[in-house]
Amino acid sequence: MLRALGQDTCYRVGLVLLPGFSIMSLASVITPLNSANRISGRQLYHWTTLSLADERVLSADGMPYPVDTPLATAADFDAVIICAGESPQLTCTDLLRPWLLARLKQRRSYPLELGALDAGSYVLAHMRLLDGYSCTVHWDYLTVMRESFPQVEVTNKLFVFDRNRFTCAGATATLDMMLYLICYHQGGELCAAISEQLNCERIRDEQDSQRAPMQNYLGVGQPQLIEAMALMEANLEEPITTAELALLVGVSRRHLERQFQKYLQTTPTRFYLQLRLQRAQQLLRQTNMVLLEIGLACGFANKNYFCKCYRDFFGTPPGEERRNIQGAAARRSVITSVLQ
Repeated sequence: MLRALGQDTCYRVGLVLLPGFSIMSLASVITPLNSANRISGRQLYHWTTLSLADERVLSADGMPYPVDTPLATAADFDAVIICAGESPQLTCTDLLRPWLLARLKQRRSYPLELGALDAGSYVLAHMRLLDGYSCTVHWDYLTVMRESFPQVEVTNKLFVFDRNRFTCAGATATLDMMLYLICYHQGGELCAAISEQLNCERIRDEQDSQRAPMQNYLGVGQPQLIEAMALMEANLEEPITTAELALLVGVSRRHLERQFQKYLQTTPTRFYLQLRLQRAQQLLRQTNMVLLEIGLACGFANKNYFCKCYRDFFGTPPGEERRNIQGAAARRSVITSVLQ
């Protein structure tokens, strides 16, 4: 994990904007950091936008974004975050890699921390700066990263912290990652205040995965695995055993288990349980169904077992999560009535 901060330490972040970066992802970094400073009344975070050379960087939306300084004149940082878009220009690494390596080798009491948004993980991996690390990337790049960089453990999580590296899938996952980072640095009370200020109902954590089209992160070369996952999603109320799944897709149980482990780093049983619990969470938040009905709809015949599995996976019992949701709705109703 990243280093802990002292009480009066200001965490300095360098944001390297590569051509085609996502403004949404960039805002999801800056906004919670700014909120942390404002709510705490202290300068907890300072950020600087950086470019390879130019004064402006063209975003994915075609907007020229002004930056604070080019790499050549940048100050020292506690963390550097690579902000890349859907099609990162790998030629940029000719300038970026020497600059990052020089800072990684600087004598200091703590190592430089490297982060990445969207396809920024692909850029770091291309520069061999993720070798031996676990990371994530936008699902568009999952397959190509796994094939191109076998020395990197690529997951489909929303965000991943591994020692002095932190990566995320971009877009709204960026906000989750930054809130998680602030919580680690400053504690849950400030993080909760920022979350409430930003109308962020729940901070997703490292256990949450991207909801991506299966073909996009498995590729077209795994038809049996894709079919097995589709069968799971279609049979949440009455789960199918792993042996039955293997028979339906035409492979042995052992082969199916190996495929899940190789491409998803989990077992069929665990993956199936995750799908059922994610569906249960959706029903919990969007319907008035009682817990027993939700459990039955997601393949849990026993309410107590359902509650235990839910708590183990999400960290909060389903009953408590529903009460939190109802409490938030009640607070919004009071505020709305006052404003009217």
